[in-house]
Amino acid sequence: MQGELTTLEKVITFIFGGRSLFTLVSKKTGKHLVFQVKKDKKNFKLFYVWSRVPDPKNSRHITMKYLGMIVYDHMDNIFRKTKKSVGIEGDLHFRSFTWYWDILNKHKRLPTNVTIHHHGRCSVCGRKLIDPVSIERGMGQVCWKRTRERYF
Repeated sequence: MQGELTTLEKVITFIFGGRSLFTLVSKKTGKHLVFQVKKDKKNFKLFYVWSRVPDPKNSRHITMKYLGMIVYDHMDNIFRKTKKSVGIEGDLHFRSFTWYWDILNKHKRLPTNVTIHHHGRCSVCGRKLIDPVSIERGMGQVCWKRTRERYF
């Protein structure tokens, strides 16, 4: 976990970078959940959501659990289950991401009781961030500009 994303614009732009890796941290409990959102290689309006969870067979390893997909639309970015995400409705990661995404998109604000942090890598190209402005946004300057032009 590295930089906290503090505005709605930064969070949405970061998530739609195409390779975003981030942690949601509860201010109340301190519990943190790690998510990854990847852009579809052929359709730039589809984004797949994964969560990082301990491997049930070996607790020292991390595995990725598929949660669902986001369909990008300028007005309403919908997160939904797919056939591959059946049976996860009660899962903490699924419920948490669904709750967070609904607040971002339906209420157009950041939740007050949860913070979001990137992991020090550009959410578009994956390069390590070193510039202070880029670290603040979670995205390099060139990638920020391209993503803003494409989606906003």
